[in-house]
Amino acid sequence: MLLVVLGLLGGCAAIERNYEAALLLGDLRAGDGPSRLKDRAPEPVRETVGYEAYGRTFVADVYQPGEPARAVLMLMHGFSEEGKDDPRLTAVASTFARARFTVVVPDIESLRRFEVRVDNVEDVLAAFQYAQREGLVEGRPLGAAAFSYGVGPVMLAALEPDAREQVDFMVAIGGYYDIVEALGFVTTGWFREDGEWVYREPNIAGKWLVLPAYTHRLEDENDRRLLREIAERKMADPEADVEDLAQQLGPDGRAMYDLTVNEDPQRVTELVRRLPEDVRAELRALDLANEPLQELHARLLLIHGRDDDIVPPTHSMALAEAVGDEQADLRLVGGLYHVDIDPGLRDAWRLWRAAAALLRLRDG
Repeated sequence: MLLVVLGLLGGCAAIERNYEAALLLGDLRAGDGPSRLKDRAPEPVRETVGYEAYGRTFVADVYQPGEPARAVLMLMHGFSEEGKDDPRLTAVASTFARARFTVVVPDIESLRRFEVRVDNVEDVLAAFQYAQREGLVEGRPLGAAAFSYGVGPVMLAALEPDAREQVDFMVAIGGYYDIVEALGFVTTGWFREDGEWVYREPNIAGKWLVLPAYTHRLEDENDRRLLREIAERKMADPEADVEDLAQQLGPDGRAMYDLTVNEDPQRVTELVRRLPEDVRAELRALDLANEPLQELHARLLLIHGRDDDIVPPTHSMALAEAVGDEQADLRLVGGLYHVDIDPGLRDAWRLWRAAAALLRLRDG
């Protein structure tokens, strides 16, 4: 409440939005528990829909607020076997709907299987098209929100000619910029900041998710099976011995394994070059470092935890620089551990300001 009172000093026009921002943050932290926003806002209505695009059939959940919507938000889920039904995601989508967004959450089959695919861009574009075709937008701002890996496909979709003029804003939380550098950090713990190497203990789960994310591109079914077994064993016990499995790998599988277990940041580029061409093609297609990000029309709100142990905050800093100061709004905060929130007072203030910035995008 102290944060809200201080924010109100900025002028009467900001009172409602600042208060809403505090309610939104409180509801995000509460999850499925009680909150002031739940007490204040009607419960959203959730409906599962199907639609066709790009010769494929898509499924999504649409959350309609109990009050007139002010904007439409496409929310992309991350790696989760439950996809759009992941309880953490449904809680976030419900919070945004209570904050008067119509929320569209596409169910992305490849991410349910923990696979990274370039056609995830089509998953995003199809959701945008559905929102337009079904009249959900109707003059309201159209936005997108994504976490971590999902930031890449969403930004690539927003750069496509068909979507470039339609998407008004994006919210990128813990996103990547240079995909090879991101792989280097998650495998070795090293990243560059102001030209200097910096070490941070990487997230062990993130490290071993690298293997199943790209194994679908390997031709050898035995390699795919072995790498999945290695990843499962290591995620269950980081100290587990997997040499019996590693010795059975073929050349392509061994190249992926060598990248994952490497601890020398100077070798990352070389090890990536040794990967099978199909894997390297997928990496190139999803890399943002070589994209014309200055052509992005949508306003970009970047939120990144200073202590992120999966993607360093330098990636959001690079995204902001590539897009340009007039188009990008960068918010670096403590107490945000990739996507989990546990801020202290100072960072609660910064997150509250970021939430207020999102609501300004909602209101156009």
